[in-house]
Amino acid sequence: GGMVALRIEEEEEEDEEDEVRFAKLRKERAELEKRLSEIVDELPHEKPKESSKKGKQTKKLLNQKDAEDRAAREEALRQAEQVSQKQKIEEADFENAQDMFGGGGGAQAGGADSGKFESWRLDHTTKQHDAEEFATYTASKIKTFSGEFLYMAMLRKLLSETTKTLDATQAKELMLVLTKGRDDFTVVDLVRNLFRDADRDITTEDITALLVKAKVTASKPKPGAAKKVEEVKSSRVELLKLIMQDFVKEMKPDDMGKVVEDACGVTLTRDQTSKIATRRAEMAGDPSAKKADTKAQVRGGGDHK
Repeated sequence: GGMVALRIEEEEEEDEEDEVRFAKLRKERAELEKRLSEIVDELPHEKPKESSKKGKQTKKLLNQKDAEDRAAREEALRQAEQVSQKQKIEEADFENAQDMFGGGGGAQAGGADSGKFESWRLDHTTKQHDAEEFATYTASKIKTFSGEFLYMAMLRKLLSETTKTLDATQAKELMLVLTKGRDDFTVVDLVRNLFRDADRDITTEDITALLVKAKVTASKPKPGAAKKVEEVKSSRVELLKLIMQDFVKEMKPDDMGKVVEDACGVTLTRDQTSKIATRRAEMAGDPSAKKADTKAQVRGGGDHK
């Protein structure tokens, strides 16, 4: 019986030791689980590689959309500013026009010259002094824009619209007004500048039409003579040809020859002077001109080169 009691006592002591050990292990596990939870909370969330790539694509698309939205907002703002600026300009132009023409609504409306433009009349009862006075008044209003970038464009359109009904003589008279009282731009300057810029301002077809209208044709080549190489035409050359034809028709052959000699530094032969006279007769419609030209060719031989 003593042996049995001793074994039971030993088993009970072992059970107690196990309980103590298990208690320590449970406590240690609890502490480890708590620490693991803290570590998990501190660590960033790790995504699978595929998910991370997809996230980058999504972020790129979002950034692109943000950029597009921002550009759209900026464009809308620019357009709104342009509309606002245009509206301000139109309102300013409207008020300037009202002031210029004496209408209501502008800051200057109701002044001493209110309604002067609209109420003024030009008819058979108007005196020249009154017309010139009104022109000066109108010009003073227009000149208020002289410092603006589009001032010349406005003047070109104004002249174009107000001179469409003028005949050739009136148009020439109006052009000469540009040189009246000026030393830096005279009639000579006007003519020379127009001539120099002919290639830019006139087409060769326009001048050719005038040459045909004036019945001016090039001399026909002699039978058997080599055909001349067609020269490249320019408006300036064709214009000079037309002007020379005008001079030939309106001047004496000797005077025309003298002009050519002085300008070009050459001396014309008798045959060349005779040809000028023949051409003048042709343009004047003289039927004997062809006969005279034929005789001149026989007499002169081949010295006119």
